[in-house]
Amino acid sequence: MTVLLTLYQPLWAATFDDEGAGFLGGGTMASIPFEDEWYMLQKGSLARQGAPPQLCLTTLRPIPEDQSIEEAIAVHGDALLREASCAVLALRLYKAGWFLSPELAERSFVIAREDWRIERLPGVFRQAFLSGDLHHPLPGYSLSINDLCTRDGESTPLNVLMERLLRVDRRGHPELALAADGFNRSYGLISAQDERLAHLFIALEAMLGGFNETGPMNLDLEGPGARIPGRIRASRLAAGDPAQLAFQMASWVQDEGRRLRNSVAHGEFLLLPERDLDSAVLKLQLLIRSLLCQYLAYLEGDDEQDPILGFNRLLASMVANDVNEAQKKEIFMRIGR
Repeated sequence: MTVLLTLYQPLWAATFDDEGAGFLGGGTMASIPFEDEWYMLQKGSLARQGAPPQLCLTTLRPIPEDQSIEEAIAVHGDALLREASCAVLALRLYKAGWFLSPELAERSFVIAREDWRIERLPGVFRQAFLSGDLHHPLPGYSLSINDLCTRDGESTPLNVLMERLLRVDRRGHPELALAADGFNRSYGLISAQDERLAHLFIALEAMLGGFNETGPMNLDLEGPGARIPGRIRASRLAAGDPAQLAFQMASWVQDEGRRLRNSVAHGEFLLLPERDLDSAVLKLQLLIRSLLCQYLAYLEGDDEQDPILGFNRLLASMVANDVNEAQKKEIFMRIGR
């Protein structure tokens, strides 16, 4: 008999359009648990008084039939948690939308034998969400069964993204780790908008260098791509934006984005209306989502000693004054969606 150690991660406030399940990648699936399964996870009586079963990520590892849950967690726990964090990041990089970070609600290790063995890792907001209060600060996340793999040999863009994350050791890419952390932190439950913006500007500068540098990480670049807005325009073109829309986004970063960044950095009160701050958060999340996806694609074919510099050189070359269409197409094939 196959016995599994399963890590459950509820994605509070996310929706799913199917009663079945599908694979993200690795050993991770997405589905909505059956009611009895959900009540067992959430301590029965508490769950029955609160919200209905939520979309969950489940990350699996086979274990020996007679292994205790404590022994199984000691052997596989860290690997399961790392893969689960990749799954959360993959979902956020794949499309816009908010769900509560699972570690802030509750994650559970489970061995489902005749009687379930459960080791819970409760977070600070677990009780609030068990009550059924599903208020969320940003537009919610919607996952479709079509985003997932449901047949052997099938691959979807989300699956490709998940597999890329699993192949990259973020400890060997500090700029990627810093940008991903800032991006994830911008999805906090009770963060003020200036806090979200601070995390997002940290992520942006981790990928592209400081606003005041002549080039990223003091790299000597020339032409339109020498500064951040030029490479933002290149990134948006590679993401498939029309030229005018890519130019508008770069102009926003150059003017309004830079003013916001300086205000946040110096602790100044943001005088913009709330809707403008909301819009700024969503714009920056869009930009960083594209940059991180493109960087992950770049790493697939990279053998440089310092890939973040090579990535910035590539972006700069896409908007160089002497670039031709064949070169643009080559760059798009390398990092475009």
